[in-house]
Amino acid sequence: MKRKYLALIVFVMLAVMVFAACSSGGATASGDVKLGLGTINRINKSKDAGEADGVAQTDAVVAAVSVDSEGKIVAVNIDMVQSAIAFTVDGKLATDPEKLVSTKKELGDDYGMKARSSLNKEWYEQIAELEKWLVGKTVSDIDGMALTEGKPDDLKTSVTITVTDYLAAVKKAIANAG
Repeated sequence: MKRKYLALIVFVMLAVMVFAACSSGGATASGDVKLGLGTINRINKSKDAGEADGVAQTDAVVAAVSVDSEGKIVAVNIDMVQSAIAFTVDGKLATDPEKLVSTKKELGDDYGMKARSSLNKEWYEQIAELEKWLVGKTVSDIDGMALTEGKPDDLKTSVTITVTDYLAAVKKAIANAG
């Protein structure tokens, strides 16, 4: 039941992102435009219960990307959801199963990155800068992006978040466009 609920949340989030990517402004397209969807999912922040309670956390990055006939990005929409499900040392659920999980864009200022950001920017503001940079780029351009510890060298004045998974989701979306 819990897996179905989480799957439903992720599906709805994906659908919203696809429609947003189709309707957002972007670069001028050359020829036919194709839409692709890419996801990256990680559970590496999950913790076993032992002497302390545990948590099952899924970090899901979703990218909806429109590309033209030359493989250039016309529009891109990236979002992420971090769903942490706490459980006790006895294995009992400690998170309200009725709680809706919001994406980072949905959280907006409530995500709380601004206070920790050297740029004084929230997550959605930084991802918007990355999305803006991606428009007009190809997979080769993305592969050529200089990164230091997963952070984009070209965007140091506007992005301090680690972008590795976001770029991987974008490349998957481009590969899935069709």
